[in-house]
Amino acid sequence: MKVRLLAGAAACTMTASLWVHGAGAQGRPSEPSSELQPFGVADGLQSATIGDAEFVRRATSVSRFSIEQARLVVDGGEDPQLKEVARLLLMEFGRAAADLDTLARAAALPLPAELELEDVYRTRLSAAASCAGAQLDRQFRQDQLRLHEEAIVLLLAYRQSGHSEQLKAWAAKLLPVLQRNREALVSLTAM
Repeated sequence: MKVRLLAGAAACTMTASLWVHGAGAQGRPSEPSSELQPFGVADGLQSATIGDAEFVRRATSVSRFSIEQARLVVDGGEDPQLKEVARLLLMEFGRAAADLDTLARAAALPLPAELELEDVYRTRLSAAASCAGAQLDRQFRQDQLRLHEEAIVLLLAYRQSGHSEQLKAWAAKLLPVLQRNREALVSLTAM
């Protein structure tokens, strides 16, 4: 059993290293970068408008990933303050996802399948699932901080250029929540 736990920790470290630093030739980690690699939530938003369906797809992916990763931290994290933040994210993203689902269905917009997660989210969720304790806490902080930053850009972009007034209102309502969560994550990272 001890060997298995050590192997899991090594897998956690290696997987985290690959996505934090990027993969080099033959899948080996490249030189560390000063920033985490992006989730891609805000890709292409600086120069283009985002359609309603694309906004719903991206926002749904953010919510689902955050919910699943928060569950992992509540169950296997070590830091009690971070577990509290994870519980808060579970509640807030759960409510936001339900509201978005209702709005998308009313507008006849497609929703990703219930268990569907894009590759980047699946990879990072697998990495988090292979971690425990302080390693899981560290990965959660890094992932969620980066994801919140990108999600804030997504919401701001949609508020400016989106078509649906209902989705714009949803984005405007969620924006201060994400900004507050981001600040909580920053304060915990600084400790």
